[in-house]
Amino acid sequence: MHVQGSADRNERSASIVNIASTFGLMGYPGSSPYAATKAGLVGLTRQMAIDYSPKAIRVNAVAPGIDRHPVDRRTY
Repeated sequence: MHVQGSADRNERSASIVNIASTFGLMGYPGSSPYAATKAGLVGLTRQMAIDYSPKAIRVNAVAPGIDRHPVDRRTY
């Protein structure tokens, strides 16, 4: 990923927000490919935060969990 530009005191700061998942933080039955992808995104987010912090660019991830809706009972 390439981020162009920088944020200094005269400019607004920048941020990148990735959409991860709780599946990337802990395992769930039958979700290996999805969980592996989201775990990779969590690692990428951490590394990008380290790489871009000198340029005042914040990098974070949000990790929504399972919505316990009656239609999805087989998931949980």
